[in-house]
Amino acid sequence: MTHHKKGPLATRRLNLLSGVGALSLIAVIPLYYSQIISWYAAIYWVSLSSITFILYALDKQAAKKQRWRIKETTLHMLALFGGWPGALLAQQLFRHKSAKGRFKLILWLTIISNIGLCYLLLSAK
Repeated sequence: MTHHKKGPLATRRLNLLSGVGALSLIAVIPLYYSQIISWYAAIYWVSLSSITFILYALDKQAAKKQRWRIKETTLHMLALFGGWPGALLAQQLFRHKSAKGRFKLILWLTIISNIGLCYLLLSAK
């Protein structure tokens, strides 16, 4: 089995995308304490991100063992409804679905949609 060595650009991209996911989860703390989001919203966001992260990990293991897989639409719906920080972290950490251009495009569209919807909801307060 051959292993591909990651170059500096790939490593920087991995660190950047993982950082975006991690910072998004960390952002829950100041958003809650500044009363921009409720405790329930903070718990929801972290929980859904955690569930999404775990499902990516399970799907990666299933792919390696050629077993039943989690539908891509399920992964995208989780990201759309707020689990995208966990999706970004898992995608980069496990290198899962990171080479599929169409999947990545849809993931980023769900991220943008979720952030836009959150902005609209929060600005309506």
